[in-house]
Amino acid sequence: SSPKTPLYSPKPTTLMLSPGQASVASRLSIDPPKVFQGATFEQTPPDLYDVPEGTLSTWGFLINRRLKCFICMSCHIVILPSHLPSHITKKHKDTCISVDKSRVQEIAHQEGLLSSYPDTPVFDQIEFQGLGRSWGHCCPFCPAMYSHSKDVLAHCHEAHDLEVEAEDLPSAWMQRLSEAPQAKAWFRIIPRSLELCSPSANYLISLRKELNSRPPLPASHLDHRHL
Repeated sequence: SSPKTPLYSPKPTTLMLSPGQASVASRLSIDPPKVFQGATFEQTPPDLYDVPEGTLSTWGFLINRRLKCFICMSCHIVILPSHLPSHITKKHKDTCISVDKSRVQEIAHQEGLLSSYPDTPVFDQIEFQGLGRSWGHCCPFCPAMYSHSKDVLAHCHEAHDLEVEAEDLPSAWMQRLSEAPQAKAWFRIIPRSLELCSPSANYLISLRKELNSRPPLPASHLDHRHL
């Protein structure tokens, strides 16, 4: 059975139900371009930008300023500068886009981009725009996240030597940098929509305390619809 007090628990702001309690289908932080070649990205989010001459958009890429990486706007993953030409050739060969390797390296150097995958971001950062977003299951004892509850149970047994029940696992939104082995670990994030539109966790806690401090209604004043 699971411990009474988990060593690690997600913040209240991240323990949301997926919209409509739907399945954990992958959701993207921004819509992918309908046309890969010549995409203009008119509603570019703050995280993402192109070089002044617009070269990256013609390739189907943008730069995420927080990650300091190229983002493929069709695959929604980080692409290293050294991998960008081959990624287009292998994954998007139907676009017939030709990329100059020296130009890629020039842009990467000019913008101070990383030449290797960044470290897995710490949990509970605002979502990184341009990356895909999915609903997943959290380990109660560390920041590890997985798409399937069975993988969390196996992780808890192997990494923590503890047994938990699937129904006790918290859930949250998550992202990952890439599907590459060295960058495929999921990390928990706070959706940008929640950060911008929802009341803070402190407000909700304060409200709950205020409601709990109020005297209970007399039985004669109770309405069955309140139960």
